Amino acid sequence: MEGRSEMNGIRTRTPEQRRREIRERAEAMGVDEAFVGALVDGFYGRIREDAVLGPVFNREIEDRWDVHLAKMKAFWSSVALGKEGYDGRPIPAHIKLQDLTHADFERWMDMFAATLDELGASEDARLFFLERAGRISASLQMAMFGNPELGLPPAGAWAKKTT
Repeated sequence: MEGRSEMNGIRTRTPEQRRREIRERAEAMGVDEAFVGALVDGFYGRIREDAVLGPVFNREIEDRWDVHLAKMKAFWSSVALGKEGYDGRPIPAHIKLQDLTHADFERWMDMFAATLDELGASEDARLFFLERAGRISASLQMAMFGNPELGLPPAGAWAKKTT
């Protein structure tokens, strides 16, 4: 039985099979490299102009926006198109942004959704990108703020403790 483990019934795929499935899903949603590029450019255009998030990003990125945009296009191309080539570490990059709040992440998500709407993304593409962006937002917030309800400190908090 190709692609399925006989031992436990769990489906296994080769990396190439996985990339092919991702490419097929992207094509069915109407997502290609041009769409990803327009999404990244449009979204970060909004960010740069935003009164709240613009100063945070501009302070950190400075005059390296071309590098940042290329990295974000590579990231979203890996997520949506199965492309290889993304090399980044988003958690350390965001942890140092000490002035961000949960509300800023909500703002980020609203701007991401507005960009998808502006691009006329298919409903499938819109849901695909928003679901992944939501996971990313949750992961970054967990790393940055911890989860007080579960008693989890932010990432790196252990290093700040003194004995």
